[in-house]
Amino acid sequence: KNGVEKPSFPALVQPVDSIPPKAPVELTGTIDTTGVVHLHWKANTEPDLAGYRIFRSNNPDAEFNQLTLSPQRENTFTDTIGIRNLNPKIYYKVLAEDQRYNPSGFSEMLALEKPDLIPPSPPVISEYTATENGVNLSWTPSSADDVVEHTVYRKKLGGNETQWELVKAILSEDSISHYLDSQLLPGTTYAYTVVAKDRTGWESNPSGQIVVKTPKKLYAELIPRFNAIVDREQRSIRLDWKANSDTISEFLLYRAEGDAPLALYKTIKGDNTSYVDTHLVVSTKYRYAIQLVEKDGTQSQLKKVEVTY
Repeated sequence: KNGVEKPSFPALVQPVDSIPPKAPVELTGTIDTTGVVHLHWKANTEPDLAGYRIFRSNNPDAEFNQLTLSPQRENTFTDTIGIRNLNPKIYYKVLAEDQRYNPSGFSEMLALEKPDLIPPSPPVISEYTATENGVNLSWTPSSADDVVEHTVYRKKLGGNETQWELVKAILSEDSISHYLDSQLLPGTTYAYTVVAKDRTGWESNPSGQIVVKTPKKLYAELIPRFNAIVDREQRSIRLDWKANSDTISEFLLYRAEGDAPLALYKTIKGDNTSYVDTHLVVSTKYRYAIQLVEKDGTQSQLKKVEVTY
């Protein structure tokens, strides 16, 4: 009433802010071979933005762990992870937070594939047999998920050991875990191993080596080819053959006319691969067979051919 003024104590009045910022978008990232991760996303435009929080997980279905103790202002982030483990990918999410601690929703999850620095686990040869048709191998494939092929290697053992030779590469998509190696010499010792390869080119350690000796008679391979060619101008039949052996003593040539049984016709030196038969009768069917005899007395199965003169 006397014109004297006296103010009250001040009171803080804040408007209600319950509106969070928008979720970050365009989250991208890279991983180098040392395990350093670089993340980047589009910056938010809210004027009351406090910063971002970054989350990481090894499993997209598991809970994500927060990597930042407090909101960071930059729209980039550098992380370091271990890459020599069995998790092929790493997953990230980012959220924005304003100055009233209102969190946005998570960004779209980013899945980054780790550099593959781990070779696949080796396969295991589970079974093998040596027959007259060759060596049959079976193996348990590598347990790695990214294996693209299994490769069979062979080495001949003996006086002069050779280097490992690639025999067969089998794609994983073919779902085959066995192989018959028929390109072998009889009575010879071989070693085998199998190696797995993943899609980045890493090879596993070789499987446990197995050693097997082929039987004395690998019939199908000792004489893989035997042909008869009629030459009516020269009045002859030319026989030629191919042999897979380095220790040949001689060849036994058998002949039969018509339906008569085969009988020994000629004995031919082991360094020959052909013979010309001139003792012929016109319009006669001839059956020939050839047999390889090695220096140790091993005899191959008869290789037969039929021709009409």
